[in-house]
This record gives sequence, C-alpha cells and structure tokens, in this order.
Amino acid sequence: MHILWFTNAPLEPLKKEIGMPAGGSGYWMTAMLEQFQAQKKFKISVATLAPYAAVHKRIGGIEYYLIPQKQHRFFPPSDSHYLQKCMALIQQIKPDIIHVHGTEKFFGLLKEFFPGIPFLISFQGLIGPTSEWSAYYGGINLKMVLMMETLRSFLNGSSPLRGYFQLKRQVRPEQKTLKLNSYFEGRTDWDRAYLETHNPKAVYYSIPNILRDSFFNCRWDPGRIERHRIFVSNCRTARSGADLMLKAFKTIKGLYPGSTLYIAGTNPKLKRGYQKYLSDLAGPFGGDCFFTGYLSADELAEQLCKAHVFVHPTYIDNSPNSLAEALVVGTPCVASCVGGKMSMIRHNHTGLLFPNHDKYLLAERIRQIFDSDELAGALSQNGCEETRKKHNRHSIFDQYKTMYEKLGQ
Repeated sequence: MHILWFTNAPLEPLKKEIGMPAGGSGYWMTAMLEQFQAQKKFKISVATLAPYAAVHKRIGGIEYYLIPQKQHRFFPPSDSHYLQKCMALIQQIKPDIIHVHGTEKFFGLLKEFFPGIPFLISFQGLIGPTSEWSAYYGGINLKMVLMMETLRSFLNGSSPLRGYFQLKRQVRPEQKTLKLNSYFEGRTDWDRAYLETHNPKAVYYSIPNILRDSFFNCRWDPGRIERHRIFVSNCRTARSGADLMLKAFKTIKGLYPGSTLYIAGTNPKLKRGYQKYLSDLAGPFGGDCFFTGYLSADELAEQLCKAHVFVHPTYIDNSPNSLAEALVVGTPCVASCVGGKMSMIRHNHTGLLFPNHDKYLLAERIRQIFDSDELAGALSQNGCEETRKKHNRHSIFDQYKTMYEKLGQ
C-alpha cells in the first residue's frame, strides 16, 4: 500500500539531508515515519513545498519530494500554480491513499481532481477559529498592533497585520477542504465539532500524536524542583498568551516575592513586534523573568522538571503537543479552557483550567498549586499516568495501520 503524505513544511530528515536549518514543528510526523520504516506492507512518500530547489531523496526507506516554492513578499503565486505541480506528482507516483497533514494549506483541495483516491485530512490547527481577532491577538488592540509594525517587518514580510490578513484568506480554502473530503483524523472534541458543522457526514478517526522520547525519559519530582518557578513555552506569537501570563505574574509576585517566570520560544534579543511587547511587560520584574529563547526537546524536558508549575495560556488551540509533553513529564499544569484543551485536561484531576483571557483566575490556579503539595502531587500523578498511556507510540502506530487498511479497502 503506497501512501503519499502532504505536509505543511519539510520534515526533519529532509532538512538534515539538504542542509536546511533545524527546528520548527512536525516531530510527531517524523516519529510516525520511523515506525513505518520497518513495515513492508506500507510504502510512505512525503511531499511538501519550500523555497528550495526541487528535491527527490530516499532517506531511511521514505521517499521525500520537495516542490520548489517561489518567494514573493508581496504578490505570492496563487494556489493553482502549486496545485498543478502537486497533481503532476500524484500522477507520477500513483499512490493508493493521500494523507494531508493539516488544513492550513491547499493540499486538501486536490481531492476534486482525484475522486478515485481516498484522501485523509489530519487536523492540526483550525484556521477559521484562529483567524478571529480575539484568538489571534488575545487582548491586544489594533492601536497596540500598529505600534508593533516597523518598516523592516513590512519589507521582509513579517508584518503582524499582514500575517493576520493572510490567515483570513486561508479560511475559505479550509472550509472547502472540509466539505470536499470524506475522511478526517483528529484528537479532540473541538476539532470534531468544527468538522461536523461543515461536513456532518464525514468519517472521523481519533488518534493522538506521538511525542518525543525526551519527555518520557524524565519525571517531575517535587523534591528536585525550584519552588514557585513557573514555566511557559512556545511563546513566539500573540496567540500564545504569554502577555496574559506576564500580567498574572504581577499578582503572583505580590503573593510570592521569590517566584520566577521562565518563558521559552521567543527570542529575547529581538526588540521589535510582539517580542518587544513582552519585554516591556517583563521589565518591572527584572531578573525574576527569563526569556530562554528556543529550546531543544531535552532542554524543554529539563525546564519542565525544574518548574513548580507549567502554564499553557494560549487564546486558541486544538491539541498542543507542548501541553501533552508537560503532562507526560508530570509537571502540574494550568491551562486556559479553550478549544481542544478540554479533551486533554480533566479539571482538578489531571490539571487545572481557567477561563480564557482571565488573568485573575490564572493567578489563582497557580496559587492553588504553590500552596498545596498534595494537590500538585495528585495532578502530577494523574496527568502523567493518563497521558503516557494515551500517547503510547505502539498503540498509536497500530491505530494508524488500522485506519490506513480501512481506507485502502
């Protein structure tokens, strides 16, 4: 059975092979490919777009195809330009199944041209809900966003407002993808409900992501933590809610003067845009607020083991791996009650939830954990046990195989 994957960005094996910078996301897809490498029944090919020369490489038994993407800061080519190239690849390799990872790009629209091939669409983020202002920017108003704009960001294509309007343009293709296809794979009640509003007759498979080994190889221990230390990760964009955490930290500092806050995922050296906004909010805390920059999986696991609490304050999210990783380590978790996170945390059992945008209850949830080692221990134990069982890679791989076999019948 030959399965063609379309991914939103090159995966790590291809990046290493052609000298692309490491980093980004998609680790769960690479981990799944490793499981398929030893299987003779399945052949996997992976295709993506990137601003590099055309590539066809066989790496570890997996065929990788990179379709060249032109870089145009202001007038990018239309999707139809790349649809033709993807169609040519499908006609060339003749897959039995096409698996599209994510609704963020146009790959799901290919179903219209290949009605005889089963298409499977995996949910990652959901463009429609994310494109709402309160989700994309949280509590940041238009005046503040305009203050983040610079001539440099406008010229290099990283303009905050431009990114917002580009996302808005992706809503219609996503909705068409949902209506055009019949088979979908997700992980939460939220993405399933979103699908049913657009395509109630669709078939839905629920399968967790594979997580990186680094987080299974360590375990949170209350005897080795730094008390009153808070860790927040993946804070590159406004929807991360890092600004909300900094506002709540003011309350925490009043209650626990020795508390510290570590923020990962944003470059502390960038004094522009959202990064500058965070730096300004963090200014009054001096040396008690640390921006770590980007961290490897091992470094993230180390931070989770040192922290007294992990906070996931995003304004919108489906099934964030960063939250699942913290639960696997056993770090007591506090998360905004939004999107798919309600499928990941049972309040007061595997973690604590707080209402979206609510800095006061966020501070209160952190205080509850700081004040009760019994609560922290129970959340750690329950969250770790349930999430490790849920994200067992052998079980996930078996579910993938079963799903592909059903689609290929």
